[in-house]
Amino acid sequence: MTTKRKPTLKQVFNAWVKHQKKINEEYEAKRFLRALATEVGCYCTELIEHQGSIYRITVTDNRWGGECDVKKVAKTSELPIKK
Repeated sequence: MTTKRKPTLKQVFNAWVKHQKKINEEYEAKRFLRALATEVGCYCTELIEHQGSIYRITVTDNRWGGECDVKKVAKTSELPIKK
């Protein structure tokens, strides 16, 4: 039976640094998305097909900036095909 060493404080610190980097990347991505939604400048919605699924994207414009809501509506295979 082998014993496992306890993690060092340096390992904990390195994990924390990676975590902070991911948080900062997520914050920048959300900020970029909000800026794009604000540039749209109005309330609008659209259905978009992407990789075999249908998504509904809705952009709302409010006084603090645009908000974006994306929901998966259906799979492309579920939709009727026109012949």
